[in-house]
Amino acid sequence: MAIKIFFGNYKGGVGKTTSAFYIAHYFSKNSFGSEKKVLILDLDPQCSMSEICMRSFGNKTLDDLPQEQTLNYMLDILSKSNKYSAPVKFNLKNTIKICTDMSPNVDFIPTTLTYSGKDNTFIGLDGLIDDLQLNPDKNIFLLYEIVRMLENDYDFIFFDCPPSNNILTKSAFLLSDYYIIPYISDGISIKGVEHYIFTVNNIYDKYCERHIDSNFYKHIFGAKAKLLGLFECMRVRNENARGNIGVIDAKKYDVVVKNLIGIQENLSRGRISEETGAYERLSKQIAEDIIKDIGDDSESISN
Repeated sequence: MAIKIFFGNYKGGVGKTTSAFYIAHYFSKNSFGSEKKVLILDLDPQCSMSEICMRSFGNKTLDDLPQEQTLNYMLDILSKSNKYSAPVKFNLKNTIKICTDMSPNVDFIPTTLTYSGKDNTFIGLDGLIDDLQLNPDKNIFLLYEIVRMLENDYDFIFFDCPPSNNILTKSAFLLSDYYIIPYISDGISIKGVEHYIFTVNNIYDKYCERHIDSNFYKHIFGAKAKLLGLFECMRVRNENARGNIGVIDAKKYDVVVKNLIGIQENLSRGRISEETGAYERLSKQIAEDIIKDIGDDSESISN
């Protein structure tokens, strides 16, 4: 069963998508001492992760995709399945894509900006989320249903979350075993980190501790996601500008990811830059923390 990790921060532009992309790569390679299978799910309506991964997938774009091969479609059909009490199946072989240029062990399910919903109008993921939030008690489980179809085929599932709080991010918060927060050293970003941690904890408590059916939610979603740690990202200059991040009671990884031009240029092509040693070191530190946390079960992912 896959270990599930979400990447998030309420401030945009902190390197969230970049980090999830590179850590997926290094997890699949050697962070655990052997190759691992990683699946990336893009929950951000801007679809940046999907665009990056599609460029890896034969240098294609999201415009080349039939909408039936998108996460949007799966969410839409599952919500209608719940509405009409009609079971559905998906051709996952066509939907799941391999990041071939990056690693044969990293897969992704793309999200598209141009999904057409009711009346054949383009609504994208944000419009679909608005529709899903009209029936939150049922639709909070949609991501769970998708993950349940896939998790036995992967060692890790990564959720790339947007800087917002909606039904999909809540689902990711509830589903995940761990989360990681990239940040930049400014006051706004650091306050956003504090608020983000509070929100993640509050959402879990709302459903799995305080809800009238909390036992059911806890049975489905399991234990609360653990914060693995924070790391500084997108630093342009070399100065030690840690700001006030020290006031947050969480692990701070000692790796700083700088805003190197090569990283961004290769990322725009869906490729791994040779200048990303920081991400390789960070991935190994995160892997060590996961192995330490799961204890006796660590052999299942370290072999």
